[in-house]
Amino acid sequence: IRGAVQITTNQPSYTRYDIVRRHVADDEIVIAKLWTGYIVPAFSGKIVATWGAQPFVETQQQRLHDNAVFFADTTSYETRRRILDAYGVKFILIDTTKRDEARMNLDDFTAFGSVIDENGGLILIRRDEPSSDIPITTEYERNLP
Repeated sequence: IRGAVQITTNQPSYTRYDIVRRHVADDEIVIAKLWTGYIVPAFSGKIVATWGAQPFVETQQQRLHDNAVFFADTTSYETRRRILDAYGVKFILIDTTKRDEARMNLDDFTAFGSVIDENGGLILIRRDEPSSDIPITTEYERNLP
């Protein structure tokens, strides 16, 4: 057609998130960096935090903080474990195609469980069952929702 303009877009492929659909139940919790995790609920499961406004989530600011702490390079194993316990996290999702996530030490996260699937740079880790005999006693832990 004369004068028509063809617009081509490079839309991202979300088929790699099929690993979430295959392994995560609707009521299971996933922790992921904000940009990686925002789309998870469209496939299955729930997320600890997202970058979009969540007007009905009163603990959004605390969740954003805890999510950032969980993925910080300097965070200890114990602090990460406490965050996972506080939110009932069953899965950790990492996107190695994102520069900041590609630099993370995967061992810091596989310490909590095994890689159960990988697809297009996404790595899904299923958390081993948390120990129920570890009491939550620190001030930090009491303040977690």
